[in-house]
Amino acid sequence: MLQTPVATFWRGLRLARWIFSPPAVDYQAAIAQLAGWADISRREGMLALENQLDAIADPFTRKALQMLVDGYEPERIREAMHIDINYYENRQKTAARVWESAGGYAPTIGILGAV
Repeated sequence: MLQTPVATFWRGLRLARWIFSPPAVDYQAAIAQLAGWADISRREGMLALENQLDAIADPFTRKALQMLVDGYEPERIREAMHIDINYYENRQKTAARVWESAGGYAPTIGILGAV
């Protein structure tokens, strides 16, 4: 607890539930949603996708679609999404290190208890 910031520690504790029930991803629903957006943009144009933004719960997807509607170049959207993915991965890895550290200290605490 002492070697990590409080927010990182709590994020690490929340990751523990992933051991027993990892986040479920409905790939079929995601594919259907992407196909629906493609159909809307083909029929009505990119600006018609703006009406779909309120229905998107995932901030990552919402940001990407908003950038698409705003007319950003595909490479700029890709760069922005890669930055967000890297940030998310780094936050998760930092939170997972809480458990890595706990595993390193566990034998020491056991020896102290035995003494």
